Amino acid sequence: MNIVSSENIKEIDRICEEKYNIPTLILMENAGKSIFSHISSNIDINKNIAVVCGKGNNGGDGLVCARHLINNNYNVTIYLLGEPSTKDCKTNLSILESIKAKIIFITKDNLPNFKEYDIIIDALLGIGIKGAPKDLFSKVINAINSASSYIYSIDIPSGINGTTGEGVIFIKANETLTLGYPKIGSFVFPGREACGKVTTLDISLPKDILDNIESLTHAFTKEDFQKPERFANSHKGTYGHVGIIGGLAYMTGAATLTGLASYGVGCGYVSIASPIHYMSSFSNKLTEAVITPIYKSNEDSYSQASIPELISFTKSKSVVVLGPGLGKNETSIDIVSNICNNSQSPLILDADAIYGISYNLDKLKPNTVLTPHPKEMTYLTGLNIGDIQKNRIKIAKEFAKKYNIILVLKGADTVTTDGKEVYINTSGSDGMATAGSGDVLSGIIAGLIAQKGVSLKTVASAVWLHGKAGEEAQKALGFGMRASNIIEYIKL
Repeated sequence: MNIVSSENIKEIDRICEEKYNIPTLILMENAGKSIFSHISSNIDINKNIAVVCGKGNNGGDGLVCARHLINNNYNVTIYLLGEPSTKDCKTNLSILESIKAKIIFITKDNLPNFKEYDIIIDALLGIGIKGAPKDLFSKVINAINSASSYIYSIDIPSGINGTTGEGVIFIKANETLTLGYPKIGSFVFPGREACGKVTTLDISLPKDILDNIESLTHAFTKEDFQKPERFANSHKGTYGHVGIIGGLAYMTGAATLTGLASYGVGCGYVSIASPIHYMSSFSNKLTEAVITPIYKSNEDSYSQASIPELISFTKSKSVVVLGPGLGKNETSIDIVSNICNNSQSPLILDADAIYGISYNLDKLKPNTVLTPHPKEMTYLTGLNIGDIQKNRIKIAKEFAKKYNIILVLKGADTVTTDGKEVYINTSGSDGMATAGSGDVLSGIIAGLIAQKGVSLKTVASAVWLHGKAGEEAQKALGFGMRASNIIEYIKL
């Protein structure tokens, strides 16, 4: 699913006018009529409706909708916050004035009581807002949120940035009616939560309009998922060999979950490297895996002397997962650096390997997959978590482009990018906020890469499948679900 930024929308408006000779006034009319059609088909004509409009084109869309509602005998009060600032908004206000619509200008002295309305249509602010709404706008937003009305937001809830999803004071909509194409901010928190149900409305944009737009972002949905193929005449080697390096003596569960998840998506063969002193810990937990002894190791971890053995372990693997339970120390940093420098197999760096590679980013090879959560992203970028969370897409994309890798920036709105294309995941549940979920994700990515090879679409498919299995696990088990339950609910 293509989703667009505030900048993309400005470009679309420009192209419509210059290339297709479509005036913005016609687009506004199409938008307002589509909003009216959707709302009128879902509400009773006796409902008391407030249409709350700002002074820009978002407000103009609301004014068009209000006109169609009035002309179809709905009980509508229009609230305007400021004099219209765009030509199209002014035109639509003058039409409403000529038909003697009920229009009230909001001032600091007459803040409306929105609790008397069944329906509120939010057309206050558009998709390009940056920072918190100021002064009267913030008061109006709080007044709308305090009402018990059903709230429709036009394009995106007022106060939410259409590109970043960022918001401080914003409308909490029941439903967002997005125009033409869904906005990126509807898929990134807090915007994702503020939008409620998102409905995309047709406003008669030219069908090939997006061919003129570069660097599109995509929301990854079920329709995008790429299922691995199976063959009647096949064997375990047909479906790839995943190697896993990690697992301190007291963290063998992390690598075990990764191995189980790789098997869970159909990988044919899993090998786990283990210090010789506790190989049985892995064997007892994952019977099907081949446990490869690393002889030159310490009692509870790898050693510097282990590095040549670990490099040798990576040979002939379809993909190697490095990091689950590896530890954060000088030895682990050296292990990560040497494997990245010497392995010929595709690599997935997760957990402690992300900490390790942060000291040697120059060792990253093309198509390596990194799977940081926001805290781990601070190791890679030197930025604080707050800045990362405000600009997840931009920061992830820039990092992936700089190092020519595939980055999976984890979170409720996981971002997967190769520095050119971006996918925002749409699956998942809060029950997945439990230890080990990231290890399962690494295993799913590895298992799919082992079968299909490294590609952005394969990694994004793994992220979506991980979230979908998490949703199913939570439906069945509630918030008490564990990371291992995610594997049980993988369905291919």
